[in-house]
Amino acid sequence: MKVIGRNDLCTCGSGKKYKRCCGRSAVVSIDQVVENELNDVQHDVFQYALHMYDDFFDDVLEEYTYIFDELPDDVYDLFSFFSRVWVISSVPVDNKTILEEYVDAYGPKYSRPRTRDLIQRWKTARPSAYTVTEVDEHRTYMTVRDIFTEVEYQVRIYETETDVNAGYFVFGTLLPAGANSIFFPTFLELPSEFAGEMRELILELFDNSDEVNPVDFMSREFIDVFMVFMFGKPTASAESYDWKSPKQLEVAELFQIRMKEYGYEEEIVGIGLSLWHSYCEHKNPRIIKTGIYEAALVYMVEKIYPYGGISTQEELAQEFDVSVGSISTKFKELEKVLHEDIAKYEGIIEDSGLE
Repeated sequence: MKVIGRNDLCTCGSGKKYKRCCGRSAVVSIDQVVENELNDVQHDVFQYALHMYDDFFDDVLEEYTYIFDELPDDVYDLFSFFSRVWVISSVPVDNKTILEEYVDAYGPKYSRPRTRDLIQRWKTARPSAYTVTEVDEHRTYMTVRDIFTEVEYQVRIYETETDVNAGYFVFGTLLPAGANSIFFPTFLELPSEFAGEMRELILELFDNSDEVNPVDFMSREFIDVFMVFMFGKPTASAESYDWKSPKQLEVAELFQIRMKEYGYEEEIVGIGLSLWHSYCEHKNPRIIKTGIYEAALVYMVEKIYPYGGISTQEELAQEFDVSVGSISTKFKELEKVLHEDIAKYEGIIEDSGLE
């Protein structure tokens, strides 16, 4: 068999030298060597964590046992896997995450300087959510845009069975790998028809959280974000909030029952519960007769969302067996305390087209 020299004409008939044509595929770039090495390293990190910190995983995730118990079988394994990825990258053990500990202990031992430098950058890796903006024709790389920062990354695709395309929504933890990034160790994906809604849901969670930094938000609220990713927006529920007294909870539960009986959408019920909780946090009311607060809250929500019809204070007074004057007084107090929240929800309803 004739050996083709690098300066010989390529046998494919292109007229180019072999080294400039098909011979190029035989050359492995240093970038590819480093990327492949880093891919092996991140799998070692995962195995190290599972071996060394099995009890720590159990301690951290014990708080979420109620989620495990309610998950369908086909989601249980995903939750178990990705929750452990989150613990490795985001939950400190004695002031260091497991990922930071691994990098400090084993990062310097890798012989290739570029590999060592890139591994050091892994210590700040945290989960995030991304929109896929481009997938190359060979499905080797995709470009993703962080929904919080709008920064774009080129990411190596290792998953052979993924259907990811431009417009998809992906969720995971990116690790720097030179000119590219790699997911640790993989990612979750949603088709493009669900991407826009999911992006808005996660950004809404961030806006409603106490966090100002999206990195901190994703590190601390990962489980809630994961559940939204898997199941969509949670159903509005009085039990979702912490209340300062049983009476405050009772008002929330009765309001919820009444609004659902009258056919209001979950989003509208959720607005009422959020407003009531905000009021209780500000005023911590001592409640004797729950009907006054229920009626005033119903009246307020129906004014914010008038598309389902507005009950008069007289009708509510009869329904809840309280006086019109007491409803009017309590409504004005709610309105005074919650004027900023009310304006926010009026804007949300106007923009969302819920009517």
